[in-house]
Amino acid sequence: MQAVVPPGEAANWSAVVAAAKREGAVTMYTNPGMNDQYEAAAASFERMYGITVTLSYADGATNTQKVFAEAQSGHVRGDVYSSGLGPLNTLAKAGYAVALDPPNQANLVAKFDVLPGTTPLFVNIYGILVNTAKLGRFPMPTRWASLINPGLAGKMVMQDPRVEGGGGTFFVSTYDRLGQAFEEKLAALHPTIDGAGGGNAAEEAVARGDYVVMIAGRAHALVAYPQAPLKWIAPLEGSVVVPIAMTMVKGAPHPNAARVWANYLLQPDIQSSFSAVVLPVIKNATIKNPLFHAKLKFLEVLPPSQDRTRYYADAKQLYGAQ
Repeated sequence: MQAVVPPGEAANWSAVVAAAKREGAVTMYTNPGMNDQYEAAAASFERMYGITVTLSYADGATNTQKVFAEAQSGHVRGDVYSSGLGPLNTLAKAGYAVALDPPNQANLVAKFDVLPGTTPLFVNIYGILVNTAKLGRFPMPTRWASLINPGLAGKMVMQDPRVEGGGGTFFVSTYDRLGQAFEEKLAALHPTIDGAGGGNAAEEAVARGDYVVMIAGRAHALVAYPQAPLKWIAPLEGSVVVPIAMTMVKGAPHPNAARVWANYLLQPDIQSSFSAVVLPVIKNATIKNPLFHAKLKFLEVLPPSQDRTRYYADAKQLYGAQ
């Protein structure tokens, strides 16, 4: 394994890049959903640095277990791990996360940098995803509270609100801001829970017309299913914010390439390319998606240190045990 060039001094970065080129490869464990954007970035990175990027996609829990298994066997293959803050926090507490500290981290938007030792990568923004062809006589929802409509009973889908992830963050955020009564009324409408693939399966189901509404869906679906009659609404109470971040895996076989790759992902042009589907995390990136306008309101950015135990216990009471 290559020695890691110490971070901190600007003069060291040329040495990091030189060491990264000698390593010649980097492997990233990450969630699905940004495949096209990652692969385009990987191709341009390889052209610039001559470093091969391997992208391995799975949900946060699966990738976490993969890192644990590799560390315990002594055969670490992953270099960079990216996920939501919950799985990242688990990895950090277990001692398998190492700060990347890329120079472009200096340009981060401070409110998205909430988990020490990790580097924010992008932000998922969750609102209301509607199949307009299936909406019929129902008014277009403009608020989370608009979903409390008996006519939508059995016609909505959501990620799992009882566990970490987009669904869990939606539950915690709206519970704090809209109250327990809102959660009870929403659960009484019996939305289908489909948490597979970070919400991809639920978004696809709405695009097919299996459901009228996805509760806490992403604008990403409009890009993924351009022919579907979809509309994404930023609720007036505020959209739900889920930062996605990255860290180096302890014992990474290509530690310098990991840092150069992480730094590249924070370049303004790469962050701007992400912004068709997610919100950039650096200050100087151009945002391409008009839905992510400057006045977009957020419920809150939840730190992973927040104890969510009681929230998930309430969610299990409302939606049933898993």
